[in-house]
Amino acid sequence: MIVEINFLDPKKKRNMVPYLLGLMTVAFLTASGYWMFQEYQNLQEQQAQLQQEINENRQIQQEYESRTNLAAKRSQLNEQITQLEQEIFPTVPLLKQMVSMLPETGYFDNYSFSLNSDISLVLRVDRLEDVAAYMHSLESQAYVESADVSNISVNTANESRTYIASFQVSIDQSVWMGEVDER
Repeated sequence: MIVEINFLDPKKKRNMVPYLLGLMTVAFLTASGYWMFQEYQNLQEQQAQLQQEINENRQIQQEYESRTNLAAKRSQLNEQITQLEQEIFPTVPLLKQMVSMLPETGYFDNYSFSLNSDISLVLRVDRLEDVAAYMHSLESQAYVESADVSNISVNTANESRTYIASFQVSIDQSVWMGEVDER
């Protein structure tokens, strides 16, 4: 029998544990990174979906508020219409009456009626006596509470002399309404 003598160092078995641990760590970190990336993607999608829902809810809320505001505006307009219907005042017959009292050569430059039954008149006449006559006609009417001449000026343009008079007239609504109803 032959005896074998081996003077070479026996090969040491490599310890594979550190390599396996490293490989497992890399695999764990890769899997964890992939999982975290997937979670990030899911969270981004959820955030986008929630943002879209928020925008839709805001739009619905704005539509609801606009409907609510529209209803409030409608009720306010209805109240104003009711108030105006109660305040109907026959201004056209009043204007006709005011025009009928004008002197022959006189006319209105301006006629303004306000809701509190005040009339602002700007009258243009050829003679100063016509201003006084119109003022007298106004004061003799039962529906006129007060009549004041606020300004008289002379216009000498076009070689003719005209007088411009501003009047403030207050009307008694109840008396005027009675006169209109009688007609």
